[in-house]
Amino acid sequence: MASNTFVPKLIGHFNDLGTLADTYLTAIDVGLMIRLFLVTFKGTDEVEVIIQKSVNNNGYNVQWNGKAFKKMKNLKVLIIKDVSFSSGVEYLPNSLRVLEWVGYPSPCLPADFRPKKLSVLKLKKCRFSSLKPIMESVTALHSIGFMDMSVLNFDFCELITQIPDISCLPNLWKLSFRGCDNLVEVHDSVGFLDKLRILRADYCIKLRTFPPINVSTLERLDIASYTSLEAFPDILGENKKITVLCLYGIDLEFPFSIQNLTGVQVLGMENCRRIRLPISIAMLPELELLKIRACEELHFSKQDGSIEKGSLIMCPKMDRLVIEDCNISDESLSLCLSWFVNVKSLSLRGSNFTILPAFINKCPFLTSLDLDNCMHLREIRGLPPNIEYLSAKNCISLSFQSTSILLSEELHNTGGKTFYVPEGRIPEWFDHRTKGGSISFWFRNKFPAIVVCVVIGLTNEELFSIKFDPQVIVNGNERFGAHGLGHTFKVVAELIFVFDLESILFPYELEDVSLEKEWNHVEISYQEPFDSYTYEDELSNKVSIEEVGKESGIYVLKQMNKMEDIRFTNPYIDNEICSHNVKRHD
Repeated sequence: MASNTFVPKLIGHFNDLGTLADTYLTAIDVGLMIRLFLVTFKGTDEVEVIIQKSVNNNGYNVQWNGKAFKKMKNLKVLIIKDVSFSSGVEYLPNSLRVLEWVGYPSPCLPADFRPKKLSVLKLKKCRFSSLKPIMESVTALHSIGFMDMSVLNFDFCELITQIPDISCLPNLWKLSFRGCDNLVEVHDSVGFLDKLRILRADYCIKLRTFPPINVSTLERLDIASYTSLEAFPDILGENKKITVLCLYGIDLEFPFSIQNLTGVQVLGMENCRRIRLPISIAMLPELELLKIRACEELHFSKQDGSIEKGSLIMCPKMDRLVIEDCNISDESLSLCLSWFVNVKSLSLRGSNFTILPAFINKCPFLTSLDLDNCMHLREIRGLPPNIEYLSAKNCISLSFQSTSILLSEELHNTGGKTFYVPEGRIPEWFDHRTKGGSISFWFRNKFPAIVVCVVIGLTNEELFSIKFDPQVIVNGNERFGAHGLGHTFKVVAELIFVFDLESILFPYELEDVSLEKEWNHVEISYQEPFDSYTYEDELSNKVSIEEVGKESGIYVLKQMNKMEDIRFTNPYIDNEICSHNVKRHD
């Protein structure tokens, strides 16, 4: 076996060490034992790259004395993963530019390791208890090198308790120390690295404080998720690079200076214990989506003293506001809506509040409102002026007065709406009603503009699921399906669907329906034409609307139709009866 077959030789200079490592990882047989390098090539200065990753992460155990790299004077890239060693490392070549060693077996780097051109240092799951010796080595070499250090990674090093002063690394662009379970202190210098682009420090469960951040180049910031931070760090200068900020499993308060993250477009929080948001959140000029899910205590702080009282605060680009499965007070919800008056889509599903505030009337662009499973919602004091879609499925505490507002003729007589309301009866203002989950009518001239409703009753099951997928059949052969409206959901209380028929039938143009006769028959049903039940459907108590539909109704939009062109009984039979009666009279 010729040794040169297995040893890739680094030729020339390289600019992107990460790409280089990835390239060699595919070039070398990943099943090759590291001992092949340490024994076959021991003592050679031809080796420039060693990359070892075990097959299927099974790992290897290597017996050595720690000095196998001593004569590899030209080694520049050393990457070792999923390999265990019988003893620690006693020597590493100073020629190294990339050192990545998962589970590095020694409590420190060799005392004589002084790599002047080291650019990447990744020691995940290492046994270091302190990083100070490394930083002291860096400081000692600073006058003659070490200016190339760009990546530093100590993820999941359980013994590390402190991140020391790293101001001696001016070209660092990536710093990561995720999952350091015993980390309690981070030096202020971390927040002032003016070339840093990625900073990751999540899953440090004992970390309670984080220094201020003043880095305009930062593009990714993962520092709070699943930590014990009591407050999000102060943002001392403007940052336009961070566009997405997501936090998980936290209990903290945001500073007013969060407004300095002027590039943030998406702000998300999930599975949090307690969150307190300042009004400056609403000053983020690029914010498009604020998404908060499963928060035990969600607070929107009252107006800050630095904001002029009565001034209007709103995100100019705010599109979606999601507050789902959260405990939020009525006062906080009202404050929230006053901050985000430009919002277009609002989801409050599953959240614990009792009043939908009147301030929602002042949200002129809000067209979609999701209140599903808000079990404690009792009162609706207002609605957005341009609302098109509202869903309040399983809102079992909603008052009769509130459901009356949602089902008022004044709200629906212009059409263009789709509502799901917890109510078991069809409103009196509907023109026609019939028992069951389907309904039909006749029309002539043009297809009429109508509002349709169907009431869903309960079954013997405490919980069942249905699929709402309206189907329209004209003259028994032309079938139209609703666009974007078919979906399956759980039902725990009686429910009425109210929807503008014409607005949901897209891309079909109902005006272009081929009219075979003077009077044309239309049937509206919800039975899927090619439906098939699976075993999983049975387990989830899936039923069709045809089975649980109690009543269906039709309301004709009077300003858009002539009532003489619509019939709710067969006009041909009616004409025959009328003709027969006339003959008898003669």
